Amino acid sequence: MKQIPFVKPFMPVEHQAKLLRLRGLQGPEETIVSRLISVGYYRLSAYWFPFREVEPDGSRNDRIRSGTTIDQVWNYYLFDRKLRLLFLDAIERIEVALRSRVAHYYSAKFGPFGYINYIKSSSLKQDQITHFVTKNKLRGSTDFRCKQFDFVQHFIDTYSDDHLPVWMAVHTMELGMIVNILFSAAPSDIKKAVASDLGLDQSVSLNWLQCILSLRNSCAHHARVWNKNWLDKSVRAPSSKEWFFTYEPNLNKWINQKKRIVPSFVLNRTAAFLMICRILMKKIAPQSKWHKRIEDLVLNEFSGKIHFKSMGLPENWQKHPFWI
Repeated sequence: MKQIPFVKPFMPVEHQAKLLRLRGLQGPEETIVSRLISVGYYRLSAYWFPFREVEPDGSRNDRIRSGTTIDQVWNYYLFDRKLRLLFLDAIERIEVALRSRVAHYYSAKFGPFGYINYIKSSSLKQDQITHFVTKNKLRGSTDFRCKQFDFVQHFIDTYSDDHLPVWMAVHTMELGMIVNILFSAAPSDIKKAVASDLGLDQSVSLNWLQCILSLRNSCAHHARVWNKNWLDKSVRAPSSKEWFFTYEPNLNKWINQKKRIVPSFVLNRTAAFLMICRILMKKIAPQSKWHKRIEDLVLNEFSGKIHFKSMGLPENWQKHPFWI
């Protein structure tokens, strides 16, 4: 007989607030209730997790560290939300630039529709190829999700081709398809040209774009990012010496290490994602003040309220040559 899994019974928000107070969270009960109603127990729990007591074996119990208030927890939630919005602002610029450059070089090399035949003959896995061709087929398929775009419907009504020209197609594809199929499988000359236009080191270009994709998906789904451990998609350090600088307090600047051993930023922490966004934004939108808004968020608005080392941010990160 199949065992039915145990499911905890529903607990009203007021009871959740009382439970949190019993576990040590301080603050007016009505404030805790209000916060729980706004975002939900499960989502907010990610932001009181750093305040839970640590057992000798390193695990955390349900008790909340003495002196922890709902306002402190809420500050972490607000910071994460504002950080996600700033990330999305940068990612929009990066994503649009990527789509534009991929379309430009593919159309120059293969013409408007040659990208389909090129992908069919590429070294990608067969299921990737089939998925790509099927997803982008205009006729005889119910899977083309972007027919609602006016320009797509106009093309269908006007022309008899089974696929959109590449300069249209890239604006209907998911970013994952752009990164993991069109860019990943691109001929070396296209890959090199796109990387150069975006300010990417060619040796790490695919990894960085996959990191941006992972970051975008987390931000778009309102997931916690500020102190996330990106073990599934950590940033690869390029060969450039600046990636291995250390901060010298006596000189008040970042300097070159004699041996390039330790990167300036922890590569599986959010600080490294901040850095690659800044590097790409320098090339794509040099006039943007995006980095200044990040500095204001960290150094002014939430200074003293957030444990920024959990992000992988070292001291004086804003003076690093890749940031300034």
